Formats: sequence, C-alpha cells, structure tokens
Amino acid sequence: MAMRLTALVKKGRKDYVALCLELDVASSGSTIREAIENLKDAVREFLEYVHEEGLEQEMLVRPVSMEALREFLEIDQLELRHRAVNLKGYVMEVGAIG
Repeated sequence: MAMRLTALVKKGRKDYVALCLELDVASSGSTIREAIENLKDAVREFLEYVHEEGLEQEMLVRPVSMEALREFLEIDQLELRHRAVNLKGYVMEVGAIG
C-alpha cells in the first residue's frame, strides 16, 4: 500500500535538509533532489524498522510537532503572532512511498 507523504526542503549551512512532515524523519543532500532521494531512503528504512518491530500502531502516525516545524523553518512563536510566515526559499514535494 502506497503512503502519500510530504517533504519540506530548505537550504542548510552546507547542504539541503529535507523533512517528512507526516513521519518526522529527516535527511540531507548536496542538492534538493539528493536531499529528497535521501529522505525517501530514510523513510523506507524507518517504515521497515517499524514493521519489523511490530510498532505500526504506536509509531506510524507521528507528524512533526509544531515546535520542531518552527525550528526547521527558523521562526519563533512571536513571529507567528505578528505576521504570516514567508516560505520563499523552501521546496515542498508530495509523493508516494511503497
């Protein structure tokens, strides 16, 4: 069964960082495409681990916390109260795994 997942990618200090919003799994790469491909591999490994350990019910649904998302986007709570967050410079990709 295929899962539809969302990757949010940003430029880090040295490379690109990709975050799966539905599973709170992250990876990186020297290009956007590489970061996304590495994230796909990390998600597959995570899902294999969850399946092998029989943890589907406990771990499969674990979206990124708002705190972790704010940290990834480099915004703080005060900024959210006073203005909209500009996501310019970020890439979002939705795709299927499995």
